[in-house]
Amino acid sequence: MNVGKAIIDSTNEVFLTMLMVKLDVGEPIEGDGGDVPANITSMIGLGKDIKGMLAVHCPAIVAK
Repeated sequence: MNVGKAIIDSTNEVFLTMLMVKLDVGEPIEGDGGDVPANITSMIGLGKDIKGMLAVHCPAIVAK
């Protein structure tokens, strides 16, 4: 199972279903990630068998 793809697909489905917004998905960032040009960041932490973090970044205009 490709966990990264499953998370991307699930996130896309939630945004499309609840907000009617199709996401512009970039390449997943692994490791430190560096600087992300965004005004709003939302994070979800994962634990137990699958460990990691999902972060959704967007400019302020999108969050309004």
